Amino acid sequence: MPTLAQPTWLLLALLAIPLGLVLIRYARSMTHIRRWAAALVRLALLAALALLLADASRVDETDRLAVVVLVDASDSIERFGSGGTDDAGRPIAVREAVRGALRQIEQARGPDDLVGVVAFGGSALAVATPTTADVSDRPLDVSVADGTGIAAAIDFARALLPPDASGRLLLITDGNETSGDAVAAAERAAAGTSPVRIDAIPIEYRVTGETIVQAITPPARAPSDTTVPVRVEIASTNGTTGTLRLERDGTEIDADPSAPGTGRRLSLGPGRHVILLDAPVGSGRLSRFKATFEPDGEGPGRYAGDAQLDNNSAEAFTLSPGMGQVLLVRSSTSSAAQTTQLTRALESSTRAVQIVDATAIPTDVLGLQDYDLIILDNVPADEVAQRAQSALAVHVTEAGAGLVMVGGRASFGAGGWAGTPIEPILPVHLDLGERLVERRTAIVFVLDSSGSMGSGVGGSFRSQQQIANAAAAGAAATLGPTDLVGVVSFSSDARWVVDLAENAEPARTGAAINAIASGGGTNLPPALELARQALAPVEAAVKHVIVLSDGRSNGAEELPDLAKRMADEGINVSAISVGDSADLDTMFQVAELGGGVHYPVTNPNVLPRVFVRAVRLVRDPLIKEGEIPVARRSAASSLIEPADALPPLAGIVLTRFRDDPTVINAIATGEDEPVLAHWNAGLGRVAAYTADHDGWSRPWIAAGTFDRLWARIAQTIARPSGSSGLELNTEIIDGELNATLIATDDAGAAIDGLTVRANIYKPDGSVEPVVLDQIAPGEYAATIPAGEPGNYIAIVRPASNGGPLQPVLGGATGADSLEYRRLASDRPRVERIARAAGGDIRSLESLNAAELFDRTGVPPRRAQTPLRDELLILTLALLLLDVAARRIAWDRFLGDRAATANEADAASVDLSAIRRTARSTSDADRRVTLSDEDAAAVAREARRKRSEARRKQRPAAEPSEAPQAPAPPPAGGHPRPKITEEPNTQPKQKAGSQADRDEPGGLLAAKRRARDRFDS
Repeated sequence: MPTLAQPTWLLLALLAIPLGLVLIRYARSMTHIRRWAAALVRLALLAALALLLADASRVDETDRLAVVVLVDASDSIERFGSGGTDDAGRPIAVREAVRGALRQIEQARGPDDLVGVVAFGGSALAVATPTTADVSDRPLDVSVADGTGIAAAIDFARALLPPDASGRLLLITDGNETSGDAVAAAERAAAGTSPVRIDAIPIEYRVTGETIVQAITPPARAPSDTTVPVRVEIASTNGTTGTLRLERDGTEIDADPSAPGTGRRLSLGPGRHVILLDAPVGSGRLSRFKATFEPDGEGPGRYAGDAQLDNNSAEAFTLSPGMGQVLLVRSSTSSAAQTTQLTRALESSTRAVQIVDATAIPTDVLGLQDYDLIILDNVPADEVAQRAQSALAVHVTEAGAGLVMVGGRASFGAGGWAGTPIEPILPVHLDLGERLVERRTAIVFVLDSSGSMGSGVGGSFRSQQQIANAAAAGAAATLGPTDLVGVVSFSSDARWVVDLAENAEPARTGAAINAIASGGGTNLPPALELARQALAPVEAAVKHVIVLSDGRSNGAEELPDLAKRMADEGINVSAISVGDSADLDTMFQVAELGGGVHYPVTNPNVLPRVFVRAVRLVRDPLIKEGEIPVARRSAASSLIEPADALPPLAGIVLTRFRDDPTVINAIATGEDEPVLAHWNAGLGRVAAYTADHDGWSRPWIAAGTFDRLWARIAQTIARPSGSSGLELNTEIIDGELNATLIATDDAGAAIDGLTVRANIYKPDGSVEPVVLDQIAPGEYAATIPAGEPGNYIAIVRPASNGGPLQPVLGGATGADSLEYRRLASDRPRVERIARAAGGDIRSLESLNAAELFDRTGVPPRRAQTPLRDELLILTLALLLLDVAARRIAWDRFLGDRAATANEADAASVDLSAIRRTARSTSDADRRVTLSDEDAAAVAREARRKRSEARRKQRPAAEPSEAPQAPAPPPAGGHPRPKITEEPNTQPKQKAGSQADRDEPGGLLAAKRRARDRFDS
């Protein structure tokens, strides 16, 4: 049964009527049968085109059934749940009972029925998409995120249902969901165009002998170096004894000053308990608190009244106004002695300085809140985690912190910072534009895409191929637009994925790399040869090939010689070996003989860092050294005083001025290259100092300029302290984050009418924008789901009619092991889920699998199949037929009946044409007048000759000699001769066939009579 998405397009088919009439009326040169055939084809063409534009689809009804089993894979099910007992009365693990249910389902289903399996916890994973294959042996011990998201699992399973089958879900869970609304998801499933029924099997349990630290709640904001009350909530089922310990920033503090030791002794009865502690707030902007309950006992499993320790701790934090620290980040290859000069200069600004390696930068926004200023001191991008880079950018642009990048051989563009989240907020461009053309780098990535690259990576849902593709794409993004980049993929054969060309469109290059799929064998030599042939004629300062492979290549014995040949031609080769199966010895030889570096990688997750490092080491370092004169370029900068001496520097990293009026280019070289520039990036400030802090800056250190400069940087670029009259309170209750902003002016009056927008940064690194609605005078609030464990950070940006106000930051911590904090299953919720989707409650022990495939009450599935492709092909075919029907005389190939009709049409046409010709001549000028009999004879003879020529079984008649041209008319005028019926006794041409000579009404006779009249 067809259906149309946009039926109004069918009106287009009405055009076929006037077009057909015009064709039939005016296409007189075609025969009758061709005119009608062309009209019908035109009608069909317009009908097909109308159906194509109307988005026609075919709708079929099918009773095929797909059953998807949703298995709760959260740890609480495995620890606390029970799958029943066996014949001997022994308990059965839930996972084993589920596998037995799957075996029953396999036996009960029909030959065309489909079965799928989805495992879910905090996220959902398709163990088996709906299939006719046996799924009972699929692994159920899959790793999913912490928590229980039943609603997301239901939506995910519905999406797996094929369009040509009715769907049914079997949900196996304890009902304790930590995120989402499963009942609402079930209602959506039942209310769709193809309703999906959900049956449910509740896993029931009740934990006894358990103690839980449910929450720790310090004040959301408190002044530094003060003591605040901290509330700890503990619940116990049977009661227990133990010690409560409290930590701040990783250091234990005294939870009970009146007693010896640092912990507080507790004797808890059954029920919920609230313990109040006094805790000191730190001197920084952020204080992290952690409460832990240690039950009395001898070890795991033998604690009195506490069966599980996973739920015995909780964390929270307090934010403080005031002055934060300076975070000085150094490269892992730097030593403390190399940062002494810069540290001394910063400490002169009265700010505390903390020095960390690049790998220790906090990777979330909360971890950075204690720092008002972050300085990246000659740090390469590959040493800073991607999440840390993103957190740094947010910390500056939204939390108002300061950032300074200091030069060196591993900084700015030379350090691979192009294409990172930090690049857009720097006050200088890292690429040099056209200036670098003569010094550009040419790199070809040679990537293994064999079948083994499709294997999964532990701890990730991505394959080795996907990780390698993303790493290569990220490395390509760090290259400048004038650098040359190419990508070769190899498996059993080699092919160019991205031809060697300027890196003008890194996004398109990255998309092409990410599209590489795995499959086939491993044959590296042809790929390396492709790269060599492409790089050989290129003019570039650096030519390099980076090879990645996870296996042993065919023709491996050829690789060392090929690498040496490439090195002799000025093309260096580096190699990345991935996994334990890689040919480490050969890859090492390739890199050694190719003049490159070998990177053995056992964990594919570190590939992005390795790729960027490989690119950074082979690129032209963008360094300028020597005596470099410098001068002030802008008097608007407060970082340089007029009295400061500016002797020549010994070196800089080459960058380019950013064409933005808000950038202050304070100092530049004599060749107008940036040395010191700064600007506002979002709510924060960012500075770029392209010299280093030691060797290149020694002339400034000797002149005293260096120390004064960095003291001003610490004061000017760092985030300012101060209070805005805005207070943000955040807390997590029952899996929801509640954020409340209280706005007052200096007099304490409520501020109404604000527009309050906020970004909520979740533990997984994602961000959710929200708007806080006003709920009371000066009070604004919003609520979002917060079922994941970890820190939730809210950065609130209020604005009034007068413009934006100072941002406010707050947050709360979601409890770890949230599923362990519920001591009983939630059977009523499971029943509500089944009831909302019209399903039944079933049991693992007494499952009747045949009922799952009972079609009673299950409406047949209406499968809608678009006819777009078929109609497109039909339209093209009809378009060709339309042209052929009008341009090709196909009717000549039809039988005698059609030929007779054609001759009749032709006769009508010939006679009409002759008559029209005769009528078109005026009486005064008419020289020849043919009678109807003569005109008919002329037409009849023409038809006879055409018919005679078409007959294949008879040889064609020889053409008669053309008649001689008539004599010119007399000079005196144009007398009109009278044509008579008398034959011409002296013909002026040879006679044709016998019929021409004998037939009185033949063509030659008529011609002779006409010629006689002309001659007379």
